[in-house]
Amino acid sequence: MNSEQKILLKLLDGKNVFQLPVYQRNYNWESKHVERFLEDIEAILNGRDTHFFGVFVGIEKSSSFVDRKTLIDGQQRLTTTMIFLKALHDFILDQKYDRESEANSNRNLATDIMTSYLTNNLSGKDRVKLQLLGVDRENYLRLLENPTLCDQNSRIKQNYSTCRKKIAEWIKWEKKTPQEIFDTLAKIQVIYLKLFDGEDDPQLIFESINSTGLDLAKSDLIRNFLLMGIQNRDEQERLFKEYWLKIADENLHRDNDSIEKFFTHYVTYKLEISDVKSENLYEKFKSLCEKSTHEEILIELEKFSQYFRAFVYFEGNYSETVFKYLRALSELKHTTCFPFLFHLFEDFSNQVIDESTLEKVLKLIVSYYVQTQVCGNPTSKRREFFITLHRRVFIVESNKKKYFEAVKKFMCKIQTTAQLPSNENFFDRVQEINLFYVADLCKFLLKDINDGNIDGLKPAIILPKNLEDGSWSISSEDHEKYRYRLGNCTLVSHDRPSSSFPKKKDIYNEDSTSELNFDVVNQVYWGIDQIESRGNRLAQILLKHFNVDRNFDAEIVFTQQQTKIKTISLDDWKNIDKFTLLGYNFRDVSHEVKSWKRMFEEILVILDEKYSKELDSLADVDGKYPKITRNQIDDTFEIHHNLYADTNLDPQLVILSIQSLFQHLNLPKNLISFTVAEK
Repeated sequence: MNSEQKILLKLLDGKNVFQLPVYQRNYNWESKHVERFLEDIEAILNGRDTHFFGVFVGIEKSSSFVDRKTLIDGQQRLTTTMIFLKALHDFILDQKYDRESEANSNRNLATDIMTSYLTNNLSGKDRVKLQLLGVDRENYLRLLENPTLCDQNSRIKQNYSTCRKKIAEWIKWEKKTPQEIFDTLAKIQVIYLKLFDGEDDPQLIFESINSTGLDLAKSDLIRNFLLMGIQNRDEQERLFKEYWLKIADENLHRDNDSIEKFFTHYVTYKLEISDVKSENLYEKFKSLCEKSTHEEILIELEKFSQYFRAFVYFEGNYSETVFKYLRALSELKHTTCFPFLFHLFEDFSNQVIDESTLEKVLKLIVSYYVQTQVCGNPTSKRREFFITLHRRVFIVESNKKKYFEAVKKFMCKIQTTAQLPSNENFFDRVQEINLFYVADLCKFLLKDINDGNIDGLKPAIILPKNLEDGSWSISSEDHEKYRYRLGNCTLVSHDRPSSSFPKKKDIYNEDSTSELNFDVVNQVYWGIDQIESRGNRLAQILLKHFNVDRNFDAEIVFTQQQTKIKTISLDDWKNIDKFTLLGYNFRDVSHEVKSWKRMFEEILVILDEKYSKELDSLADVDGKYPKITRNQIDDTFEIHHNLYADTNLDPQLVILSIQSLFQHLNLPKNLISFTVAEK
């Protein structure tokens, strides 16, 4: 490695070819960067001695014809310099001169610019000194041939026009000559870091450079890390085209930071840590690559970028139901579940789960976000919860056979503030919170109530923010308490915030929000009773949509148990003392319960719903199990009014009692089974 201080023109002079590696980004300098470059030239025109233009880094590979330099840092600055030289060249040739000597001098300068700095005196591909990539290459070659052939919207053409305009201003208004403008480049200094092919590590050097050009995005650093270390140019190009172009295509660049968000979620998913941020993303990413080849990493990145497009842009070969729930997460602006979604979609891709299970888990996650936000669960805990959720649920491998049930059970049973609230808590809280202030959630829930219809509509409140016109019969205290609640929220195409209630009803009649407003437009006045009644009705709709069934499969556990879990029948009562109860399954519905007494009581209640008269008849039979009586004795369990059962029995008698009940009710024994663990 050699370091040389050069003037910019000397770097360009001679038979040089500046190539870009396939992993380099596009020419991205905007007008603000070019204007800064022109300001520095203007400062030299006005007397500044020198200007430092930063570090250029090239990998040298000489041949008998040209000095070939693979430029790994300095592309943006060098491309702008070449565009500026071409603009000066064209301006000179387009002018009319009064004196022949002036014309000859300037035309000689133009020829020198073209043959010494923009091109080599060679034929073939090495004639052009700067060899860009892709669309940039095409536009740059057109610029050299004839600027009118360029794509008018390309950065190359736009920046060329900016340079032409500034050169014209210097010559016309500041009376500068083309030679004076050209000579400024002889006062621009650079440091050229020359690396030798096969000897120096370009990636280490690249990372240490503090360039004065356009700051590199984290995705640029990651791309260069994956591709720069590969010495074979053909192999570089293959990996770039087969993988990187698919990872970082234009769709993932729709937003300036989309690709960085993808890498942030990916690294979080891989490392299961919550502190992955922009400033440490690159170092964290590199730590993932220690045990894998770069091609293996690129293969996985390409696959996971497709998952990310499904999350963010709803692209891919998935059902409309899958996209429905992904859109819901987007509307709620919840991305903290993405690390878990990577696991989920990978399991679907690997056929661990089917599409129906994928849909059910996504619906569960939407319900989780809605309920936890309504109930005020700390948002800071959700990110950590989803980062480790997959590992914690499926630490017991057999849980994957009951995938949805396992995720649901864990969400409901985890003993932290990240736990899914009860349906009852959600029902109460959604009526009480100041929903209108939580804009995204409010809009989402009102849209959900309104059958997904929100075209041209926006959230509004019926009882107004201020009671200015005096037409509302409500105290200031109650107004403050009720105005932002669910029962007072609606969707309208337009609103008159301070209107009286009759005028507001006219607006509601115009809008197609019947599910929301049918119980509003028929009211004579609007007050607390109306808000509470409507809030209860709307909350029931939301509970129906976001309810989470609380029946749990007892065989699903979240710790690696040394004891064996098994299922036993009503006939296995003799050795029951050897087992611990985990739950039972009745009519294909699983119930988690760890007390034999509690299980017996639950079964009595279930049977009483359908066989109440038959259970009543057992109260007149003495000496058999179960012991059912019409009198409450000590700690007997009340089945229904004036019917009691003795449930304080040992496990054997519990099973025998259930067996006797089934026989009395003519129920087959295989309707019920018990999940137990060896003691």
